[in-house]
Amino acid sequence: MNTFAELLSTLRQQDVKLWLDGDKLRYRAAKNTLSPELLAQLKIQKGEIIDFLKSIEASNGSQMPPLIPVDRTENLPLSFGQQRLWFLHQFEPDSSANNVPVAVRFSGNLNIPALEQSLNYVVSRHEVLRTNFPTVDGKPIQSIVPNLTLTLPLVDLQHFPAAQREAEALKLATQEAHRAFDLERGPNIRVLLMQLADREYLLLWNMNTIVCDGASSDLFYQETTACYKAYSIGETPTLPPLTIQYADFAQWQRQWLQGEVLAKQVDYWKQKLGGTLPTIQLPFDKPRPINVPTYHGERAARMLPKSLENSLNKLSQSWGGTMFMTLLTAFNVLLYRHSGQEDLLVSFASTGRRQAELEQSIGFFSNTLILRTKLAGNPTVRELADRVRQDCVKAYSHQDVPFEKLLDELPAEHRLDRSPLFQVKFALNPPWSNGRGMAAVKLPDLTITSLFGYIYHGQTKYDLILVMREQDEGLGMVFDYNADMFEAETIDRMLGHLQTLLEGIVADPDCPISQVPLFTAAETQQIQTWNQTQTEYPAQCIDRLFAAQVARTPDAIAIECAGNQLTYRELNDRANQLAHHLQTLGVGVNVCVGICLEQSVEMVVGLLGILKAGATYVPLDPDLPEATLGEICADAQLSIVVTQANLASRLPNSLAFAKRLPAQKPLPWRIARVVCLDTDWQQIATAPESTPIAAATVKDLAYVIYSSSVTGQPTGIKFGHNAIANLLHSLQTAPGLTATDSFLSTTTMAGERAVPEWYLPLVVGAKLILIDKQVAADGVRLRESIDRARPTVIHATPTAWQMLLAVGWTGNSALKVLCCGAPLVPKLAEELLARAASVWNMSGSPELMV
Repeated sequence: MNTFAELLSTLRQQDVKLWLDGDKLRYRAAKNTLSPELLAQLKIQKGEIIDFLKSIEASNGSQMPPLIPVDRTENLPLSFGQQRLWFLHQFEPDSSANNVPVAVRFSGNLNIPALEQSLNYVVSRHEVLRTNFPTVDGKPIQSIVPNLTLTLPLVDLQHFPAAQREAEALKLATQEAHRAFDLERGPNIRVLLMQLADREYLLLWNMNTIVCDGASSDLFYQETTACYKAYSIGETPTLPPLTIQYADFAQWQRQWLQGEVLAKQVDYWKQKLGGTLPTIQLPFDKPRPINVPTYHGERAARMLPKSLENSLNKLSQSWGGTMFMTLLTAFNVLLYRHSGQEDLLVSFASTGRRQAELEQSIGFFSNTLILRTKLAGNPTVRELADRVRQDCVKAYSHQDVPFEKLLDELPAEHRLDRSPLFQVKFALNPPWSNGRGMAAVKLPDLTITSLFGYIYHGQTKYDLILVMREQDEGLGMVFDYNADMFEAETIDRMLGHLQTLLEGIVADPDCPISQVPLFTAAETQQIQTWNQTQTEYPAQCIDRLFAAQVARTPDAIAIECAGNQLTYRELNDRANQLAHHLQTLGVGVNVCVGICLEQSVEMVVGLLGILKAGATYVPLDPDLPEATLGEICADAQLSIVVTQANLASRLPNSLAFAKRLPAQKPLPWRIARVVCLDTDWQQIATAPESTPIAAATVKDLAYVIYSSSVTGQPTGIKFGHNAIANLLHSLQTAPGLTATDSFLSTTTMAGERAVPEWYLPLVVGAKLILIDKQVAADGVRLRESIDRARPTVIHATPTAWQMLLAVGWTGNSALKVLCCGAPLVPKLAEELLARAASVWNMSGSPELMV
């Protein structure tokens, strides 16, 4: 152990608490004693440790004032954390999201009176467990009940069949966990004992977070079992006296955290969490409810082998970090790989017990800290772990700012459908085998065991919470997740991915984060099977695939819009004439031509005409701001745009366009020529109807679609003929289209969904039905249009399908439903299947086919 960082890492691993008492260094070890080697090293590097602790205190503005008891005759304020919990309770008094239920098993000869005595001894010892929260002059206060005696109710389950008793016990425990607390009247702790057999019991205690955090729950277990050891043999417990109660801490916190002390710490968090904060975008199976609170939680767990835990501990020590930091690094990599985001916010908790007097106190001391991790540049796992380590040290040195104060100081968006600032949490609970926490207690005729994860109250305030714990049998992983957004299968896959990722980190910590193994062996095999997609397909340009269909069904109706129809021959002839006309204007292979048209048969004439000329079309949405249209035209270097007269003034070739731009913003690009399909058609119609000669090949671009980017500037996405031909060929077999189909399109020209919507029917001989965008945005009008047209295929987004369902659309037993633009969630799929012949998830875009 040669470095100071290694010593600190070892002290953290063994849960050794360090603090300053004036100029003296104090410590408390989880096992009460340190090894001679570690104790010697602590003495050698004592000076460095003292300097380190002083630097933390200096960064916090000043040394913390001493904790002293306060007068109980005055109204006692809530701590900052309690105040926020109380405030949230006023909005949702029936919520159990802040309950802390714990189950304990007793196997053997249980002395029930001694157990009841033990519980009441602990309650009498800690004022906060006897505290209610009434309001005085509209403000909540802590009201300490002088005496509170818990009665331990016993529910006998022995009359149930033996195989059913555990299920009944879990049912009762879950019901209790779901019961909300009345913070004003109290009590804010409840207990329940269930007897499963002659020598088998389950004890449940449930507390509200306002009086108990995770460490307090462990402490409650320790003290209760210690008291039971004494009472069960007729002795009196000898727990050390408490010099400070939670109410003293709350008063101290409010007096200390103000002015310059608070400002210095807040300034750090303002700098760290400044700017636009990212919102995690995980692979949700269901859309996030909009401005609707959702706390429906579920839990999934997995145990990792002890060998992997040992390897992770060794790796943590090797790079001067802790197990917590290593696992937090891995969790960030998992989130990055699932979201694709390089800026992540993950919350974790500090115990909030920085003074020695609080080590044995029960209460809500825990504070929420936020780690903002930047993963840009594809760092190695080792490099990322170093970033995480440094950020964790800085976060802990500024841990005293209550999260509630951060919410006041930071521009956090407060919404009902998500927690402010962050949506994902991480926790590494201390191992039970270190002499603390909730380790099993063995008495001569009784074994007491905590059942970690036995009860889940079924509520969560966040999208995803990962809780890990080092246990005797291995490393436990538990995901609590929002079941209104995730399916159980997705979370189970994420657990598998996390295990694979941790194994990959141990095998190669210098691997870039984008290349760390993620998929399980079964998934890897499945992916290889899925990727066996080699097949022959006609590698032709879109316009030639269309021309081949024209030769097969020249007189069939190709397109219909607002009462206007064109046969395949008529559509082909008009597109040929436009192509000849464009070629006379200099249009050729890979020349970008803009197209700005309303939904109409002319729009399809324009698209095919540009392709037949060998060029690449660039859709221009007429509803975009004029400045954005100008930026697109400039970026694509459009010299020619196909449009119609009433839209021409919105394009950057006109004086009217330039005049409407802001004075300080010059015209970004001037179009040399505008071709209006309505006013210029008489001239265009003089061109030949024969197929023009075009040199474009399947390797050339078919179109470029512009979308917004993180820079705020429109970004062009390129699509080649080859990829489109591949996509159209695959869609002809699944979901399968024929010349007998009629295909209703709800898409605008600027979306990549237009490719399967418009070209697929035109290359198989089906009829394409175009719907005006105003109609497509109105559920009632869209339903009426569908009822009139009776299409056999409809391609629309989940939002459009939900809109149709909301207005009573009954469907069609012969209909093929294609869902695009966003993932198709199971519930919507089931509703659509009840109204159609088949439902196809078409989420994704054609560039993935290149």
